[in-house]
Amino acid sequence: MERGQDRDREVRSSDELLAMVAHDLRNPLNTIVLSAELLLASLASDEGGQLSRPLRRIRSGADRLGVMLAQLVDLARIRLDGAIAIEPGPVDLRRVVEEAIDAVLEPLRGATAAPPIELDVRGDCAGDWDPERLGQVASTLIGNAVAHGEPAAAIAVVVDGSRRDEVVLEVRNAGAIPVEVLPRLFDPYRRLAAPAPGAPRARGLGLGLCVALHIVTAHGGRLDVRSSDNATAVTVALPRCQAR
Repeated sequence: MERGQDRDREVRSSDELLAMVAHDLRNPLNTIVLSAELLLASLASDEGGQLSRPLRRIRSGADRLGVMLAQLVDLARIRLDGAIAIEPGPVDLRRVVEEAIDAVLEPLRGATAAPPIELDVRGDCAGDWDPERLGQVASTLIGNAVAHGEPAAAIAVVVDGSRRDEVVLEVRNAGAIPVEVLPRLFDPYRRLAAPAPGAPRARGLGLGLCVALHIVTAHGGRLDVRSSDNATAVTVALPRCQAR
């Protein structure tokens, strides 16, 4: 019994240290991103991209590290507290999804041929949610579709606010998730599969879906995945009002 308690204390201490270190690393990382952006903005002319290209690589690499650190902090919070805290407020899910699409596509412009993303918005998409956290969820789902779907096939993103009590976000892409991966899809450090040929490299540590599930659950919502016949659909259903 004591050995089990000692093990629990060691795991908790490890998670607390992980959260603290990951959080503290974000400040110098933010400095790197800001410095790269200031230098890019100050370039009056840069023939051949001799300066702008490496600066964009620095910013892109720093952004990727930022995603990893944020996911590590979230995982530590999940393990320590059992849930992710949210701060609900009035949100238009359409705007959140539009910003997520821009965030996913921005690093791919000029470097990788990004697949077309078709956004379909229906009805009233307003609700009482945490916009930053839902942005995380949308970015994860759309980013996974870009990384693991067939590169030439369009990605369909639907925001359906036609129902009275909930708003639904669905992301569909060509390509199926391997059958052996589906049962443990939401486990930490679990990647869907290797990126599709020609697709951008995944930005995280395989924590995105795990964190997304906890964010949706914290909102009282549901997250479902369907994958078969070379097609994958991820659906998030969010109640419009979240009890505080």
